Amino acid sequence: MNGFQNSETSGIVPQQPETIISLDDFKSPFYQLNAKPDTEIRLLPGKKTVELADISNINEQIQAKLRNHDVAASIGSINFILSNKKIKDYSTWAEFEREKWNTINERIKTLTIHWDIAIKLPQYSLPQRHSIRLRIGSKIPPKDIFPINIYK
Repeated sequence: MNGFQNSETSGIVPQQPETIISLDDFKSPFYQLNAKPDTEIRLLPGKKTVELADISNINEQIQAKLRNHDVAASIGSINFILSNKKIKDYSTWAEFEREKWNTINERIKTLTIHWDIAIKLPQYSLPQRHSIRLRIGSKIPPKDIFPINIYK
């Protein structure tokens, strides 16, 4: 028999000693993977004009706020729906900044910026996930209206 098999089990996979973890140790990674964030939605009336500099300024303001916390990880992504019905999706802020904006001649109909953040808090052993989503657009999609109707 080779090193992975023994006469007791005749299995290929070696037996591991049984490990029992506490409920609290189980909860932290479970919530990290499955918890849904609290949501606050604010609807602003009227048309908004957003320039490229405004988008960068919004990110700078968020980053300044995050410097007040012990951030373990942070990633920002940005998505545009253009007037020609094309979608531009940037998975990181650096990817967005590398774009050659003088080659895009379409108007932006919808802008969505999403920041996913892991913050270390003293009362938790693992960093806690937080997210911020900003959407500026002409129409509110049904998936964004649904939470409003529940909480009225």
